[in-house]
Amino acid sequence: GKLLDSTKITRRLIVSKVAEIFDPVGLWEPYKLQLKLEQSDLKDVGWDVELSEDLQDHWSQRFKELLDIPLMTTVRSIVPEEAVNHMRMRLLCISDAAVCAGGAAVYGGFLLPDGNYSCKLLTSKSRLMDATVPRNELSAVVEMVKLAYCTKKALGDLVTEVLYFTDSTITLSWCHNTSKKLKTFVHYRVVAIRNMIEWTIGKFDELPLFHMDGTLNIADLLTKPNKIKPTDLGIG
Repeated sequence: GKLLDSTKITRRLIVSKVAEIFDPVGLWEPYKLQLKLEQSDLKDVGWDVELSEDLQDHWSQRFKELLDIPLMTTVRSIVPEEAVNHMRMRLLCISDAAVCAGGAAVYGGFLLPDGNYSCKLLTSKSRLMDATVPRNELSAVVEMVKLAYCTKKALGDLVTEVLYFTDSTITLSWCHNTSKKLKTFVHYRVVAIRNMIEWTIGKFDELPLFHMDGTLNIADLLTKPNKIKPTDLGIG
């Protein structure tokens, strides 16, 4: 509180406070993305230039939100007690992108006695992007397959199945294409995606990258401005 009352807010202060959010697993990525997007709007402002009065008020409120971070909660174990087999997990890997950002989330699921699967967040990642939306969607898939690879490597034989999802039909067409010539930007990313999936799951006959309805895509929370605060993130 004393900091907010006595200190004029500059871009340097904002960057340093945002960097203090320690979340290497990415459990709070939807909130962190909001700060990244707003921070990027200040890219033309000098490091030590005092912000306008409106921006001072806005970032003062943002800093006060940081005091609620200790209230954010998550489960320590994603393995349900009623799981049929506690040593067989499937990964659902989901990506999305928009004009300014994109990201990916990896969920772990266990088969339940009724034939359904549990589904809990394992890790997620977002980053700012500045290409066209289709290219951003492709780059988001690259982030997804890299995240899935690291997750599978960390969990080892516990993971028995990995499925990948995007809501971009253009990206799906690019990635499933094995004959038509692609532009350099697209080609290198498609090769990277297919290679990374093979390194994760082994040789495949059909690429396990599937379409998801955009209205059902939870990774949308990693793509654009939303009114997300720390109090919105927690168990349930």
